[in-house]
Amino acid sequence: MHPLLRLLLPPIFLLGSQSVHAECKRTPYAFKGPDEFISIQKATTPDTKGTVLLSHGGTAGKAGPLSTKWAAFLASNGYDAVVLNHFPQRGLTAPNCSATYSEADAWRREDALAVIKWLSESKSPQTQNIFIMGFSAGTAAVFPFITDSRFQSDLPDASRVKGGVLLYPWAYGCMNPPAKLTKPTLFIGAADDNVMRCWEASSWLRNETQLKLITLEIFKGVTHAFDNVSIRARKCTDSGRYPYCMEYNAEAHQKAEERVLKFLMSVI
Repeated sequence: MHPLLRLLLPPIFLLGSQSVHAECKRTPYAFKGPDEFISIQKATTPDTKGTVLLSHGGTAGKAGPLSTKWAAFLASNGYDAVVLNHFPQRGLTAPNCSATYSEADAWRREDALAVIKWLSESKSPQTQNIFIMGFSAGTAAVFPFITDSRFQSDLPDASRVKGGVLLYPWAYGCMNPPAKLTKPTLFIGAADDNVMRCWEASSWLRNETQLKLITLEIFKGVTHAFDNVSIRARKCTDSGRYPYCMEYNAEAHQKAEERVLKFLMSVI
């Protein structure tokens, strides 16, 4: 593709042509309880502090080591962790199959809402202390339930989403600003992540930071997906308006774990 044409095309095109999307058959899916796609890792401590829903990044593939390692970490620190796996159950299993932005957003919202409703039916005390945590594109599962959005009215009365955690949110969210925040939110960004250029210029982030509902942490010297242990060598993408690189950083990963725990424990 000619470089100039790449700059002019919208990011959604660069994820794959509509013909590729059309060739990937979608399969209806409705969460009824933990299954092979959406699983729960119970807290391994005597007292459970709450429940954290985890939504992975990307618009294809499946939840990988990033989600499972975070789930294990949260479980070892007293939180039930629900890993949301959005794509394989809907038929997107081939390497060239990916969801459009609108599909990916909708499926993330559907899965998060279905899990919250299922938790509310259990009448567990943990339904009063729910957090949603998203990585990159996975933050699309977080915003609807921590902002003044129409999805708030869909939440069961018995459930309480207490806050959200956004790790290096993708640029699509920044280019399409969310509604006003209503819940405490931790935003962890990476200074060397090209996507942060978009958020740094975002009036939404600036305003929400000033209103104090958002805790903003920017880690220096690290890139997108710095906590993904499976990315040992730098991996870069040239697609979209904000191309970025990814590389694991153990120090930043540990710092992120500390910040997330501190945030979760601070929200009562």
